[in-house]
Amino acid sequence: MNWDFEDFLQKAEGSNEDKSVIPIKNSKPSFPKWFWMAASAVIVLGLTLIFNLNKNTVANQENLVKNEVLKQKNEFVAENHEHENQMAVNYSDSIAGEKRDSVFVESTVAENDVLDEILSKKARMKKQIKPKFVQNAVSEDSSGYRDSYVIVNGRKISSEKEALDVTTFSLMKMGKEFRKTVASFNKDEGFTEEY
Repeated sequence: MNWDFEDFLQKAEGSNEDKSVIPIKNSKPSFPKWFWMAASAVIVLGLTLIFNLNKNTVANQENLVKNEVLKQKNEFVAENHEHENQMAVNYSDSIAGEKRDSVFVESTVAENDVLDEILSKKARMKKQIKPKFVQNAVSEDSSGYRDSYVIVNGRKISSEKEALDVTTFSLMKMGKEFRKTVASFNKDEGFTEEY
């Protein structure tokens, strides 16, 4: 900046040179915000109408499903009322003509699948599930426990009154021994047996 003093003064005083002024343009969006607000209001109103119109169809569908379930319930109860015939019974039993159901009687032969040909021998091994048979006879308890007596202090007692007497006597004896033990530790404090 090699200015002379006169050039400096001219700049400082502000010479009236016409400079081109570029105005700042306020760019408006292509769609004004009012347009977006109106579009969202239309969407909300549309969804409200759709849900209100479908409310009746949902109630109708619910009633239809209830009616179908009640119809099928009667058929199901009538079909499955004979529980005795639906038990899985061992084939060696002498019961003849029992109703076999695929749920209860399972086949022990593994079915050949396409996967059996693809997979290795180890992957093909299938666990064979044996059917669980109903045991109709009552089994004896291996412990030999009978609920007709109670064991108190190693004695078998069959009457309730005798069991209460033995229990009361045992608790009184234990309490007396406890008092004696506490009294022997607290002799200096004046603790007596009749506490």
